Amino acid sequence: MIIAGVDGSRAGLEACAWAAREAVLRGTPLTVMHALPRWCVDTADGRYADVAGWMRRGGLDLLAVAEDRAHRERPGLKVETVLAAGDPRTR
Repeated sequence: MIIAGVDGSRAGLEACAWAAREAVLRGTPLTVMHALPRWCVDTADGRYADVAGWMRRGGLDLLAVAEDRAHRERPGLKVETVLAAGDPRTR
């Protein structure tokens, strides 16, 4: 299994492209992850629901860009995207 974490930076997208090449070489799917604070993922209503929703949508948009980058690098590669809850340093 190959996992690439992305943060929206150019370097993160280049790492995703590298991971796509590695996944093809190893014959395995690629998982692309982006982590948000747990409260953003868990908050559906209440005082900060709009902010949490905005952050989730931004994370999903980022994952879509990273998935597209991986597919441009290696068309046909199976890519799974994961919006993770929590601190990325512990993932």
